[in-house]
Amino acid sequence: MTRNMLKWIALVTMTVDHIGLFLISPDTTLYVMMRLIGRIAFPLFAFMIAEGFLHTSNIKRYMLRLFILGLATEIIFLGLYFFSGFNLTHVWFLEGPGFRMNIIWTLLLGLMGLVLIQRYEPFSILILTALFLVSIVLPYGFYGFGLIMIFGWVQSPKQKWGYAIGLTLIYCLYPALSLGWEGINWIQLFALTAIPILLMYHGKRGKSSLRFVYFYYPLHIVLIYLISLSL
Repeated sequence: MTRNMLKWIALVTMTVDHIGLFLISPDTTLYVMMRLIGRIAFPLFAFMIAEGFLHTSNIKRYMLRLFILGLATEIIFLGLYFFSGFNLTHVWFLEGPGFRMNIIWTLLLGLMGLVLIQRYEPFSILILTALFLVSIVLPYGFYGFGLIMIFGWVQSPKQKWGYAIGLTLIYCLYPALSLGWEGINWIQLFALTAIPILLMYHGKRGKSSLRFVYFYYPLHIVLIYLISLSL
């Protein structure tokens, strides 16, 4: 399986997830099924960020592309907020319903972590601690940041997949410490099904460039949300 095939799977499962989130009633079986399918997407995106770090010829340009995409997504979401009052941005002082949905910041933070640890390895503990604290306010929190770090930093395949499974279990189960069994994120556990998909990856990029991915992320969310307003 090529890197572009992984991108296609991530795009499709992400889209299914967002259709379920905005268009399907939460008390239906279809909603649960679509959100389960959607859990596959983020581990694939996290893995591709790590692969980009390992194989890109220009890491600064790669980081700049992510930053521009993150900023453009915030601007698009801000426009949606002024249109509908629903806040998907990270602008914390805006009033009204919503939730943080700009996953690009999480991906960029993970990439920054890999770059900084590579260049300043003696200070890796301090770097990880600082970026871990930042990740708490981003989508997927410490789990999103940690997964990218595992995929890009851990060399041993057994350790890499073991740590990824362990981090997923911690992320899904730790709410039970304060909320009991009802706090467990059962749906997110389905993210573990992304690992067999990643194990089929053979390291090649594939033929197509899939540059439209950079535009697809914010635009498909806005389109799906606007459709939900008409239902």
